[in-house]
Amino acid sequence: MGLLDWLLGRKKTAEPARKPSRRPPAPRDGGEGSGFVVDSLEGESFPLTAEFRLRSKDYDRLKQKWQRVTVPSLKDWEAKKSELEQDFFRRFAFYKTMKGQVVSRWNREVWEFMRTTLIVERRR
Repeated sequence: MGLLDWLLGRKKTAEPARKPSRRPPAPRDGGEGSGFVVDSLEGESFPLTAEFRLRSKDYDRLKQKWQRVTVPSLKDWEAKKSELEQDFFRRFAFYKTMKGQVVSRWNREVWEFMRTTLIVERRR
């Protein structure tokens, strides 16, 4: 009840109870079209061409767009993964505040830790 309602002597009416949603909750990682987590590429045939992206385990908003990557051999996967991490850093390392000031999101130590928590997803 607001102040005006109280001053005018209006009574608060009970709101009808809401029915629970029958839809299941949306998956956290993007739902349909999202990839599956890649732990390693062992057992894959090379050269491998697929779409990959990195996403943060802790922040849903921090995820790359899908990138088509060709991996010539298993030895080259770490280099390609490092390129994806550099792209992730370039995209999310800095943000603009409401005042327009550009601020660093991570310092070097935090970024090194963040790199270890990034999740690699793959879409065929």
